[in-house]
Amino acid sequence: MRGDLPPRTSELILAMLKILMVI
Repeated sequence: MRGDLPPRTSELILAMLKILMVI
């Protein structure tokens, strides 16, 4: 993953990954 993403974007990505794993 790129490190030039804002912290909010990385948080959103982590949240989406968690949701995908739950489904």
